[in-house]
Amino acid sequence: MKLSQVQAVLGGARQGADCAFEQVCTDTRTLMPGCLFVALVGERLDGHAYLEQALAKGAAAVMVSKPELVPAGASAWVVRSEVGPWGASR
Repeated sequence: MKLSQVQAVLGGARQGADCAFEQVCTDTRTLMPGCLFVALVGERLDGHAYLEQALAKGAAAVMVSKPELVPAGASAWVVRSEVGPWGASR
C-alpha cells in the first residue's frame, strides 16, 4: 500500500515522497524494514522520540501528529491524532 492511498481514504497530509509500505508497526524494537512506523503518544511515552531510530532501522515512512519532528528527507503521513485514523479516539 502507498501513503497516498491511505491518505486519500483516511485524510491527513503527506510530507516528503510518496512510498509503499508493507505493514504497520509501533515499536522500534520489533520494527521490520518497509513498515509504516506509527508514532503513538501516551501518558509515559512519545513515539516521536523514536522517529530517527525507526527510519534508521528501515521504516519506509512514519505516521505522526507532530510534523515538525520528522527528520529531513523522510516520508511521513501527518494526522491530527495518530490513533484517530484507525477509528479510535484519544
